[in-house]
Amino acid sequence: MSAPPATLAFRRRLRRLAADAAAIAERLAFWAGVALPCVYLPILAVYGVTADTAPALLGFWTLHAAALLVGRRHSPGEESRDRGRRGPAGRDRAHHDAVDDHRDRPTDP
Repeated sequence: MSAPPATLAFRRRLRRLAADAAAIAERLAFWAGVALPCVYLPILAVYGVTADTAPALLGFWTLHAAALLVGRRHSPGEESRDRGRRGPAGRDRAHHDAVDDHRDRPTDP
């Protein structure tokens, strides 16, 4: 028994939404990993590691490590190439929808 077309379209939208959310999180984490040293290095240079600054520095270093881990696959060069490659809104989406439709269709025995 195959799923109704509305269910397949809903699944397709959910997959696309999850992929878009993951790409956004990856992009934000990458740039957070780039920017965080601009926050904690001045603190370290001005105040050093003291009992007052140690918790904040450890928090920043942990956040920085997490951002580097999450954003490690993001490539800023691909971001600009993707924008230039896409034509009018929806052209790439239509192609991916057609591929997803083909993938979601049940095969006849």
